[in-house]
Amino acid sequence: MDSQTKTGKVYLQPHKAGKRWKPVWMSLFPCSSSGVGRLEIQDMGGGGAGGDHGTGVRKHHQSHEDRKLKVVRLSELISVLRLPPNAEACPMENMSAFCVETQDRTMVFAALKDDCVEWVEKLCHSTFQRGCGSGSNQPHMEENQIYASADEASEFWVVVQRNDAATRCGLQGSYWLQVGREALLLRETQKNIVREWPYELLRRYGKDKV
Repeated sequence: MDSQTKTGKVYLQPHKAGKRWKPVWMSLFPCSSSGVGRLEIQDMGGGGAGGDHGTGVRKHHQSHEDRKLKVVRLSELISVLRLPPNAEACPMENMSAFCVETQDRTMVFAALKDDCVEWVEKLCHSTFQRGCGSGSNQPHMEENQIYASADEASEFWVVVQRNDAATRCGLQGSYWLQVGREALLLRETQKNIVREWPYELLRRYGKDKV
């Protein structure tokens, strides 16, 4: 088995506010001669956190037909990053969250802290630091938004603070903040914009009441 292969139970953050984190069984398969690099995400059924949250053997109390399977090719990933502590209200204590983004969607997962670190490391290694079929196993530096110039860095991963304004707007959790030409855009994915603020309507910059 490839050393970068990994499987285990994690929790997937729902897109709708107020919903519980959904337990899923996730499997990472690096690119190899027997298949494309991919991330398989399988619904485990049930809702919310509880029970065994380790990486032990998956329970087979459901038939394969009842469990939804989502496959994401590693070639589709554009960023994988571990979120800062307290960026997300994880479903259990001693957990951390990490974000996996493609052109069409942004997925936030939660796992035990040590397990979260391993997921991010193996995902980054399998996705960005090795070219499958290129004839070379030498790691290389992938283009990353962190190293972009000020003019090129137009998107930022942000966390909405809990206050009256956020409640009125129906905002909570994490989003991508995009600096557009005419407005600031808050979105969940590349195509799903949830809020827009034209620059001519912004009256305060970088100030807040203490």
